[in-house]
This record gives sequence, structure tokens and C-alpha cells, in this order.
Amino acid sequence: MSTAAYSSTTMPSSAVGAEPFWLSKKFAINLFLGWTFIVSIPFIIHAIANGIGYIFFDISQHRSFRTVPIQATTLGIASHMMFMGTMHLLAPVQLYLGFNGKNRPWHRNLGKVFFACAFIGSTSGWIYVLFNGQLGDGINTNSVALYGAVIFFCAYKGLQAIRAKRFNEHKEWAIRLFALGISSWLFRVIHINWYFTLGDFGANTYWKQVLISYGFYLIPLAGIEVFFRMKRAGMFKNTPSWAPLAMAVAGGVFLTTGSTPLLLGYLQHGFMGLG
Repeated sequence: MSTAAYSSTTMPSSAVGAEPFWLSKKFAINLFLGWTFIVSIPFIIHAIANGIGYIFFDISQHRSFRTVPIQATTLGIASHMMFMGTMHLLAPVQLYLGFNGKNRPWHRNLGKVFFACAFIGSTSGWIYVLFNGQLGDGINTNSVALYGAVIFFCAYKGLQAIRAKRFNEHKEWAIRLFALGISSWLFRVIHINWYFTLGDFGANTYWKQVLISYGFYLIPLAGIEVFFRMKRAGMFKNTPSWAPLAMAVAGGVFLTTGSTPLLLGYLQHGFMGLG
């Protein structure tokens, strides 16, 4: 019997023409989540450390909007940074556990912490906006208010879905919350990548301030909504096998180029000294 004939008769049909694991969607998702977690660790430390610093230490000299600190303002911004920083920490971990079906008790318990951080972090952001008043022409302040409202709504819908055991719906809300959970970091990443690619184009203009102030969380959410609708319409059935990996690598490069200067800045100025 020839080698070819032997192979065709002894190998399982499922193994014939099987794609390597590194081209699978599962590998691409895990690669993106893992790399997102790694490159954002400095920002997570920065957010939580600053939140603690606002309450227990005098770090107001690092923040221009703290020139006239009010107790409610201090509590609001401190809680916002601590709980949103923790939400950012848990976002890729929760998505990893959920997608891979690993450690369900951990996923369930960390999920409770994650939702609590979403509710408290968004509410404390509103408290900051309420007591701090307008920042500049008000665009960033209004953006923070809307950002908190969107987080609160998505967290409510995600919690509602899991309590009703609508798991597919819960997964979609979890993906939205992942994007929202890392959005404060994305704001800085987008800023840096803008200057890498476009330089001073649009600098100090109203339209750029609007675009970045609102776009850092609304644009990812819009992209996610388009993806969900294309998936439901079956538009990804003929997608090339290398597409998920290519998207994961492209996303990883974008996050790396945008976060490396942040890391260098934190190392130079300290994690509690850079906005």
C-alpha cells in the first residue's frame, strides 16, 4: 500500500486539511486579550495609584483641575480612577475566562466585582462632573458624563442578561463592557497614535477635541455594533483563515505604539505624576 493510500485510510477525516491552531479564532482572541492586558498594566497601576493618592496623599499638584479641591470632587475622581482602573484590570481577564469556558466560579465571582466597579466607577464619574463644573469649553466634561451613562447602561443590560440566563446576549454586552473598561487607556493610546501618524494636524481645533473626547469610547462601540450585525447576517462565513490573526496583530501593534510612550512617561515621572 502506498503512503498516500495509507494516510487517507488511517487518518481521521476531521484531521485532514485541519488548520493550525495559531490560525484559529480562539488563538487570535487570546493573543489580543493577553497582549492588551500586558501593555496596559502601567496605565492600570497609574489609575489605581492616583485614585489612592487623591484620598491618602497630596498629589493635587499633578492635576490642574485640583487647584480648588472640594471634598466631593476629590472623592468622585478618586473613586472613578480606582474603580475604573480595577474594571480595566478585570476586563481582559473576564473576557478570557468567558470565551474559553475556564474557571467558571472565578468568572462568576470576578464578574460580580467587575459589575460593581462599572456601577461605582460610572456613578463617581458623574459626581466628579457635578461638583467640578466645566472643564475648558465643557466638551471633555460632557463626554465624561455620557461615558458614565453608557457604562452604567451596558453594565445593567449585561447583568440583566446573565440573571435571565441569556448567555449569548450576556456575551455581547460583556464585549461592549470590555471596550468601555479599557477606554480611558484607549483615549491616551489614540492621542499618541494620532501624533505618530498625523503629527500636529488638527491640533487645538474644536473638531479634533470633539472627535477624540467622544470617539475614544463611541467609535469602538460603533465598530462592535457593526461587527455584531455583520455576524448575524452571516457575512463572515467566507472570511480567510488568516483574518482573525491579522486583526489581532494589527490591533496589538496599534496598542503597543500608543502605550509605549505612556510607559516611558510613567517611568520618568512616576505612576502618580503623569496624567
